[in-house]
Amino acid sequence: MISKFLEHIFVLTSISPVFLAIWLSKFIKTGHYEEGLFWMILFIVLIPISWLIIKFSEKKLEILPVNIKSIAPANREVASFLIAYILPFLNIVDLNEWTIIFIVALLYVAMLTTSNYHFNPILSLFFGYHYYEVKIKDENDGESTTYILMTKRTIRSCKKYSESGSGV
Repeated sequence: MISKFLEHIFVLTSISPVFLAIWLSKFIKTGHYEEGLFWMILFIVLIPISWLIIKFSEKKLEILPVNIKSIAPANREVASFLIAYILPFLNIVDLNEWTIIFIVALLYVAMLTTSNYHFNPILSLFFGYHYYEVKIKDENDGESTTYILMTKRTIRSCKKYSESGSGV
């Protein structure tokens, strides 16, 4: 499993498209790219950080054999949520910085507490990762557990995996 610190940073990387939307909204309203530049810089900085967390995880996490019962694509929930709910809200209402920080904090807490941070649009868009929902059969009791598998490959079957925590 990855550390709690890395988990928190990974949550930030998963909501980073919201930071780009905040900057874009401010730019459109004012016509000045400097307005809200902090949000654009934060978005840009979090892109390589998301990749570094994945690379760190690849080296440090234990690889475990698995017996997969089923596998299905699972790469749509968070991106749809961000686009459908955040972008229209940012363009309609004139928000001050504290309101924006509050909205971002709510998103952060929602992503962290629902363990949806693994659906990371940055990893899909910039690094080509795909997400799969896999059911793994437990050899001891025959019960199955559902995990989210992150990979650059197109998966049809799987024999090994690394667990980062929270079913990821």
